[in-house]
Amino acid sequence: MKLKKQKALRKLGGYILIYLAVAAIVCFFMFPIFWELLTSFKSAKEVVSTSPSFIFRPTLASWSYLSEINIFHNFKNTLIVASCSTIIATLFGALAAYAIIRSSFKGRKLMVFEILTLRMVPPVAFVVPIFILWSKLNLINTYQGLILMYTAFNLPFSIWLMIGYFKSVPTQIGEAAMIDGCSHSGVFWRIVLPIAKPGLAAVAVFCMMFSWNEFMFATLLTRLETATLTVETARRIMIRTYINWSGLAGISIFTISVPLIFAIIIQKQLVKGISMGAVK
Repeated sequence: MKLKKQKALRKLGGYILIYLAVAAIVCFFMFPIFWELLTSFKSAKEVVSTSPSFIFRPTLASWSYLSEINIFHNFKNTLIVASCSTIIATLFGALAAYAIIRSSFKGRKLMVFEILTLRMVPPVAFVVPIFILWSKLNLINTYQGLILMYTAFNLPFSIWLMIGYFKSVPTQIGEAAMIDGCSHSGVFWRIVLPIAKPGLAAVAVFCMMFSWNEFMFATLLTRLETATLTVETARRIMIRTYINWSGLAGISIFTISVPLIFAIIIQKQLVKGISMGAVK
């Protein structure tokens, strides 16, 4: 009995240490966001104080600053560009990955490798040719130009990731469905794609994060009318003699909240889909 109690206590102690370690890591990485949230409710004097504190009188001045600078216009631009590029890259990435994995041709492995290497090339290497090409196509300062740019960068990663998920789907499932009268497209849309929901969710989250946070091409290809949140935030820092740090903290919290909500929604839908599949 004593040995069992000792083993149980050791096991409990191990779990406690693991949870404490996880909690410490989470607190370490979440503290900057927490501090930024606190900063967004501080006054300008408290933000630049040499003795920062956790206890202060909160104010909503920084959040009213968001409406003063019309940051919601930049939010609309970012939302349109990020959502469209995410949908296109996820959909076409899934279609291309399924076509590659279900077809047999010479040089298929080399083709997959070449697709992945496109994502490894530093984006700065494309700055000059992209700007010249987009200028000739009249895509500067348009939603279409930025969506096309983000889709081009997200697509190789989307294809590569979806190939791994489609490999895990047994070919016998599709063959059985075709015997029952299902077409090739029906197998993809009705059977393979629902099974690969985890892959679609992962691709969508990564594409959304890249499109939402991208700065270099957004600066190059947009102007005031189509500027994204990252561009407007940087502009507020660079062109102002007085920097509203609490207002910028509010912009940052507002900016990171949308990808976070999107990831939570995707996770909930993914878990729901997996649980429904398990029940069936």
